[in-house]
Amino acid sequence: MAVPFFWFFCMNDDTQSKAEAIGVYLGDTNPAAIHLVGTIITWWARIEGMMVLDIMALRTQPFSSEVAAKVDFPKQGKSIIAHWRKLLANGYDNDPEKISSIGAACRAARELIDHRNHLVHSFWPYGVKMGVYRKTISELNSINNSLARLYTNVMAISVNSHTLYK
Repeated sequence: MAVPFFWFFCMNDDTQSKAEAIGVYLGDTNPAAIHLVGTIITWWARIEGMMVLDIMALRTQPFSSEVAAKVDFPKQGKSIIAHWRKLLANGYDNDPEKISSIGAACRAARELIDHRNHLVHSFWPYGVKMGVYRKTISELNSINNSLARLYTNVMAISVNSHTLYK
């Protein structure tokens, strides 16, 4: 049976002041949940890091000049995913199979980034009003496993993108 995990930053709870909410764990916080939160955040950092490095390299290629001229370098998660996809799709314009696999990876990334955002911004006590993020240990473990698979897919796409550099 999964242990319920209730996030500690409860800004919508009227019984608790903002000052009282900062840095408070509920009494039964499971150490496995804290470990999974850390791994989820770490997986996302690795995935986003690969995307950013690809974006930096792809923006220097002639086939990316049109995309790079229209859009500034992305600074946040969802815009990084979108820009990475546009640059790769532009490079692989004659290969629908590769564009399809990139699209699938980007859809998975957009679904998973919200979990990362809820977890990271729950630690950030500066006016974020996100309420309570509730996940069981098994749900967090499933998210963790999905991010590990996504990491493998993004790594493969990134490594294979060397064929675009001329």
